[in-house]
Amino acid sequence: MKLYCFPHAGGTPGTYLDWLQPLTNMVELVPVFYKSRELTLGDLVQEIASIILNQSIDETFAFIGHSFGSLVAFEVAIWLQDQGVSTPVLLILSGKRPLIYSSKKQRHVLCDEDFYRDILSMGNFSNESRAEKMLLKLFLHRVRADFKMSETYRYPQDHIAEAEIIMLNGLDDPETNNDEMDKWDLLNRGNCEVYHFTGNHFFIFDHQTEIIDVIRNKLTKYLSLNETEGRPL
Repeated sequence: MKLYCFPHAGGTPGTYLDWLQPLTNMVELVPVFYKSRELTLGDLVQEIASIILNQSIDETFAFIGHSFGSLVAFEVAIWLQDQGVSTPVLLILSGKRPLIYSSKKQRHVLCDEDFYRDILSMGNFSNESRAEKMLLKLFLHRVRADFKMSETYRYPQDHIAEAEIIMLNGLDDPETNNDEMDKWDLLNRGNCEVYHFTGNHFFIFDHQTEIIDVIRNKLTKYLSLNETEGRPL
């Protein structure tokens, strides 16, 4: 079984591959790269979906994404679904409001200085080295492009996923609203479970053990079903 890893805005899948290492004894972790930040969200989704389709014919797979990665993962699942081809059995999403709500902010229109400062305020950067913060500055255009795709996204009412959804939420995440998170169940036809954890937008790195346990338990169910039905893992 493959688990495709969708990074946050400006991020690389390497961060999540390290974080998800405890799962490598049960699934194959597959990094998803956003090759071009010049694409529209629709073009990016189609590009990624086409690659996944070629890699996972007749194979069970799932998606995991954080923040912007949750949006991309969801839309890739919808694209595959609309094509009538293999689709993920499970969407593990985190750090994202239900897509029926428009973005709270429009950071992508800020000047570089304000945009950079706002990104740092989201958390996960307070302990970064000066060199790593400078690296963020160098790739600010890439981060801005991802934020633009996320912040200008408008949810199409007919985008309803067939896959089960697990939503992970940080209770102190300024990007989400704790009272809204249950609305994710309006975006799929399968089971939808929301798990809340203490922490800010990057809470997942503070709760690795608990979150890995949640994911492992859910993946075990699908692996068991595959063995029963004789489907390739």
